[in-house]
Amino acid sequence: MNFDNLKNHVLDRINNSDVGKFPFYNVYIENIFPDDFYRSLKKKILEYKYNKELEDRNWDNPNFMNKKLSLKNFDDSEINLFRKVFDDSDIKSSIMSKFYYNFSVDEIVFNHDLQLVFTGKDRFQKIHTDIPAQFVSVIFYIPEDELTETEKLDNATILYDKELKPHKLSKFSDNTVAFFAPHFYSYHGFNTTIENRNTLLFFYAQKDLIKRF
Repeated sequence: MNFDNLKNHVLDRINNSDVGKFPFYNVYIENIFPDDFYRSLKKKILEYKYNKELEDRNWDNPNFMNKKLSLKNFDDSEINLFRKVFDDSDIKSSIMSKFYYNFSVDEIVFNHDLQLVFTGKDRFQKIHTDIPAQFVSVIFYIPEDELTETEKLDNATILYDKELKPHKLSKFSDNTVAFFAPHFYSYHGFNTTIENRNTLLFFYAQKDLIKRF
């Protein structure tokens, strides 16, 4: 796909998205990519899932182990376009404007260590907050199966208020992405009721802190 067309589509979707302020600032965007690009990206990700050696990801809960695949060193057309879009200055500026005022986008770095995370049925992620160096955390949803509206709600990221009451504000739907700015009360997690919860995770950080990851 032509990069300029892809960028313009993503930029339009971000610019025209609303910012949720409860329980903390968050942005949820459907149809973030053009359909043809998303189909190609999803096909490639599922090929990786079933043909690459996956690693254990023990960050979420000691009682179970998710599987992950780091795309850091992958040289692939769809993945490279994905990186290029989210590393674009205009895209970064649009995302940051949803959460921050008067912040120089040149100080923000897109973390290229994209992680594919695969979670099975009846799992849960402990309630947690992301590290403060992550200026914006990003979760891209890649459903593998046809889901009901209830399943889409039940398997999306859950945001919690300061009393740790859960709020389901997004859906685990094709071609959708959730952004939020981590802080001391940005509690979140997830449960699974489906067999294949596939996500692509990445974040933005300050230049002087990115080397610590």
